[in-house]
Amino acid sequence: SIVVIADSNRLEPRHFPPYLRDSVGAGLPGAGIDTSANMNLEQIEKHAIRDALRQHSGNREQAAKALGIGERTLYRKLKEYGLK
Repeated sequence: SIVVIADSNRLEPRHFPPYLRDSVGAGLPGAGIDTSANMNLEQIEKHAIRDALRQHSGNREQAAKALGIGERTLYRKLKEYGLK
């Protein structure tokens, strides 16, 4: 899981940890997320989860590991966001 603490209602790259900011174009989960597109945290999480699952051919164990979360957290997020 990730918690983002921001000093405004808009998420900006500076609000994210360096490993997410620096992963753009690096082929890591979350790479290519355009945080300037006014995405909220739920949209960013959905994008990162979909991307990780795609990169790991649907393997949830590997996707969870790449995202830095436990499998149970990934399953909960999939259910919460209605993802498959």
